[in-house]
Amino acid sequence: MYSQIGGGSPIVDITNTFAKNIADIFDNEVLVKPVMRYCQPRAKQVIDQLEKLEIEKIILFSQYPYNSLATTGSSLKDFMRYFTKSRLNKSCKIIIIDDWGLEQAYLDWWSLEITKEIDKLKALGINNNIHVIFTVHGLPVSYIERGDKYKDQVEKSKAVIVDKVNKR
Repeated sequence: MYSQIGGGSPIVDITNTFAKNIADIFDNEVLVKPVMRYCQPRAKQVIDQLEKLEIEKIILFSQYPYNSLATTGSSLKDFMRYFTKSRLNKSCKIIIIDDWGLEQAYLDWWSLEITKEIDKLKALGINNNIHVIFTVHGLPVSYIERGDKYKDQVEKSKAVIVDKVNKR
């Protein structure tokens, strides 16, 4: 299947482009380093690179909009496993942005994009029975019982998005 999309997952290229765009926003005065959970560059590799620099602060910005033990939690745990063993642990402050799926700008973006697609369908004469399907990954019940907020966060954001789309 990857051969149909260029020989591999596009996620690394997309993430690198995103990192470059963030660096550009800060006129390249901020070092932006992607860290991947299941492929290169992995946490240990990036931490080894950062140890060679005089880093005072690391902002971990999860690309998962909702914090879940299965996604953000797993990635943060992986990063911290290597960070706590590094010399950065003694001199570097960590800020974590791990839960932003209920941010207004994110919800506004989704409602706008969904509305655009609905408008395209209507322009084609499709006005009835338009259904928007929200899909998410599943979680073991044990995660929810341990307090994982993912399910609730997704349901809250879906409700806000649906409300916004219905008001447009």
